[in-house]
Amino acid sequence: MATYLFTWNPDRWDWKSLEEDTKIYRQSGLLDSRWSCGVTKRIVPGDRAFLIKLGREEPRGIIASGYSLSAPFQAPH
Repeated sequence: MATYLFTWNPDRWDWKSLEEDTKIYRQSGLLDSRWSCGVTKRIVPGDRAFLIKLGREEPRGIIASGYSLSAPFQAPH
């Protein structure tokens, strides 16, 4: 199993569903979501994934962890 670190910088991308996604996670303990993996094509289901928040606004650092549910695919960014 490989491990990947995905990034989120609120200064560059407005996560419009963050509040709703947080609510879903707090209620169920799970969140099925998509995230850009850039040019990486080696991700397979079951790989470990971490999400780090970057930018000027605190808190910063690792804010989520989980597992890949699918291989990468092309979709609008």
